Amino acid sequence: MPVFALLFAIAAVVVASAGYFILREREDSAGRFLFIESRTIIEAQVLEGKWVRFVDFPYYWYNVSTGRIVYSEKPFDLDKLLAVYGSLLAYRGAGRGISSNLYPIYSTPCTAGDGTSIIESIDKDGTARIIYENEQIVLSPNQHWRIENETVEHFKEAVVRFKQTTTIENLGFWKKTNIISRISRSLSILLVSKDAANQRPTRSLRQLQSLNAARASVTFCQPTKNARIIPRHPL
Repeated sequence: MPVFALLFAIAAVVVASAGYFILREREDSAGRFLFIESRTIIEAQVLEGKWVRFVDFPYYWYNVSTGRIVYSEKPFDLDKLLAVYGSLLAYRGAGRGISSNLYPIYSTPCTAGDGTSIIESIDKDGTARIIYENEQIVLSPNQHWRIENETVEHFKEAVVRFKQTTTIENLGFWKKTNIISRISRSLSILLVSKDAANQRPTRSLRQLQSLNAARASVTFCQPTKNARIIPRHPL
């Protein structure tokens, strides 16, 4: 085979291979979204008097092992979906329950978590730049940031100590085929079963309580002494 023909064949193979990998990368990118979650756990201790607080209605569930997310909202536009931001609030002690919401992100910058977070940008490798209550945070996939604060509040009928722990975690890329709206599809066996052991969200309050101690933390910003506590009011 002439040298020119051989070189031409090698070049064609290289170009085709490069094109394949570029196309594959684009397909993978188009079929995935970044999952970011903010988890706030509040421990309430009554020091004087009587006080109680209940929260309810988690609007999404997910399973890390299966890579599935189920949410109780209108279906997101998967073609444009860049990321989703989960915001979870859990009370324990003098409070009870879990509340959560899932926010679609179609472009950046944007606000999420009822305005508590600003997603500044998301890189191709999944690195997210976030502003949480004036804190600058940079998280790559599988990294998380945490802040803790404690306050004592005086109500008419009680004095209550609140210890708040907020963790923001970058859960990496998830497949768009595995995110399901309960409004467009009946609740699957993923969440409901005749087996009582399966009749609960994937992450229970007990799991959330032990989550902070179970994982190593990657902190990019030091907690501030005057971190703002979300408003609370007695029932």
